[in-house]
Amino acid sequence: MYLDTKPDRSIYDFLCYDFDALEDRHGRVIGTAYKTFPSYPQMYLEPLANQPIAANEKVVPMKFPARRQRYTDADLDLREFFAEGSRRLLAGPREPETDEKEAA
Repeated sequence: MYLDTKPDRSIYDFLCYDFDALEDRHGRVIGTAYKTFPSYPQMYLEPLANQPIAANEKVVPMKFPARRQRYTDADLDLREFFAEGSRRLLAGPREPETDEKEAA
């Protein structure tokens, strides 16, 4: 549906590349994720319309705890992604890297 609105291709062009290509192209891969990453905060549970019943077994409905229905930017973290994982980035400007020779 979103692509039907004909958005500027530069907004979603990164989706065409795999991780290695993104890293080669941009140097780092950074994005937002839920603070509970890698767990998505919502479970998708749908009961079967016709529950299979084995001989001498009783099907008991499960009780699920109430889950949050609304999320805001306060629920997001900025993360740097690597081929073998990710790490949370702290907010704020990045300190410029200095060469030890320049500092001496």
